[in-house]
Amino acid sequence: MNTLDAIRNRASIKKFSQQSVEKELIEQCLELAVWAPNHRMTEPWRFFVLREESRERLIEIMATDFQSDRNAVENFGKKLKSAPVMILIYSLPGKNLLITKENYAATCAAVQNLLLAAYDLGLSTIWRTGEYYESLKMKEFIGIQENAEFVGAIHMGYSDQIPDKRKRTSFAEVTNWV
Repeated sequence: MNTLDAIRNRASIKKFSQQSVEKELIEQCLELAVWAPNHRMTEPWRFFVLREESRERLIEIMATDFQSDRNAVENFGKKLKSAPVMILIYSLPGKNLLITKENYAATCAAVQNLLLAAYDLGLSTIWRTGEYYESLKMKEFIGIQENAEFVGAIHMGYSDQIPDKRKRTSFAEVTNWV
């Protein structure tokens, strides 16, 4: 696939079929993610592929955290189960603020690589965020250090929708030549 076409045509998908995704395809996406540019070669990205039983346990944990807000738990559960594959991505901190920022940027680049790889392999994705992924209980559950920064929850699978036409502001409107 042409990289330029992939950048222009990849779109976030919110509705997935429940067709399972072969482990080899997920591994290919992760392999390509780690080829992201990475100043200082700290390789700060950490990936957690959640299986069905992990997602069920996560919903139980969240229910104990948010006992009074059943709607939040129900919505979180629906999103967790919306695609056959869910990958949580965190960035490790650096030894100072500058390196921590560089690590976060490198991990975002790894996410973009993963999204483009998935698109090239015929998979659909959406990059989601949310404050719950920063919680100590979440970090303990998946086994990531407390000071790691959450970058994204990638939902992956086969699309069950026709993507909307994407529109972007022209680069000319957001660019100054100095």
